[in-house]
Amino acid sequence: MIPMTLVWLMQTALPAGAQAGTTGWTRWGGPTGDFHVAGPELVEAWPDSGPKRLWEIELGEGFSGLLCRGDRLYTAYSEEGTEIVVALDRKDGSLVWDHAYEAGKYPDVTDHFGKGPNATPLLIGERLVTAGIAGKVTCLEAKSGDPLWALDLHEKFGRQKRREEYGYSGIPLEYGGKILVLVGGDQHAVVALDPADGSLEWGSAPGRVSYAPPALLHLCGRDQLVYFSPTEVIGLDPTNGARLWSYPVVCFTENNLTPVAQCPEDHLWVACQLDGGTRVLKIAREGDAFKATALWESKTLKQGHWPSIVLGDHVYGSLGDSNSMFGAVNWRTGETAWKERAFHAAQTPPRPVNRYEGRASSASSCWNPASIPWSMPEPIAASRASFDS
Repeated sequence: MIPMTLVWLMQTALPAGAQAGTTGWTRWGGPTGDFHVAGPELVEAWPDSGPKRLWEIELGEGFSGLLCRGDRLYTAYSEEGTEIVVALDRKDGSLVWDHAYEAGKYPDVTDHFGKGPNATPLLIGERLVTAGIAGKVTCLEAKSGDPLWALDLHEKFGRQKRREEYGYSGIPLEYGGKILVLVGGDQHAVVALDPADGSLEWGSAPGRVSYAPPALLHLCGRDQLVYFSPTEVIGLDPTNGARLWSYPVVCFTENNLTPVAQCPEDHLWVACQLDGGTRVLKIAREGDAFKATALWESKTLKQGHWPSIVLGDHVYGSLGDSNSMFGAVNWRTGETAWKERAFHAAQTPPRPVNRYEGRASSASSCWNPASIPWSMPEPIAASRASFDS
């Protein structure tokens, strides 16, 4: 199965933050990192003909998401062993610039889930940072696509093997003007890089990393970088890489794929596939020490790699593994509020969510948490993976 990137632009209501001249959608998770945006009220239903499609282009293979700032869209894909980073004109999808480099490949990788790239880029100032399938970080000038520097993470910091290897997927994030990057190395599990030249600002202790994207969260009055190893969820101090807390998350494949979702009052939704189950953690602080404890745990409630969102007391997302259903779970109790069989593997976050309207959206449709139906936000770009044999 080959994941192909199809980029399309629809005429709907552009969410705040994606307007030209504002912050834009410059990182995984959007302006706030949690796929929420403050925007106009959403329509209750699509017209029968669907939203007006302005343009469509097909790129190559990969799972990289789209970034948007001003009149530019940015993403990355691969073709025949080459990774290609592109900037597109948001008005018509025409190519502004591209930059290609050899993708590389781990010796023990399997192509079962495609050849990458897997990571969504990062816009930091006037620089665009990408991470390839073999752990190569590339920094380009966002306006022109000119290369500024490149860094092979594993050549520099080492690489610890995983039980199942599907290629690098660490999404770069910005904190304090630095680039935070997962490594999974013999020297460091996580590093902070200077965007000017890629030099090391700090490195955490050594350790493996898993496939779920990291998250920058504010917990217990302190910013934290939360990420997964193959057997734990871990909170780090993003200023220096010091470990603050950890909690076991174990399944037999050791593949932690599912992004965490922050719940109110310093709680975290931490889900896993297969026998890994789901738990909600309470992060507490006593002086300078942090501790994670489970509010509840369930071996039967599980999620694959699909992200979720939190609205009020409920988490919305795809529940289950290969036979998933879109649904809502009360994060305080672990009780399932409802499930809908019609929407398997719904990719909840790629559609902006109006946090003030109390609505969530899936890749297929939009939902009012209390009932079920609705729509989404004017031109908004979306990338989706389709599969061809």
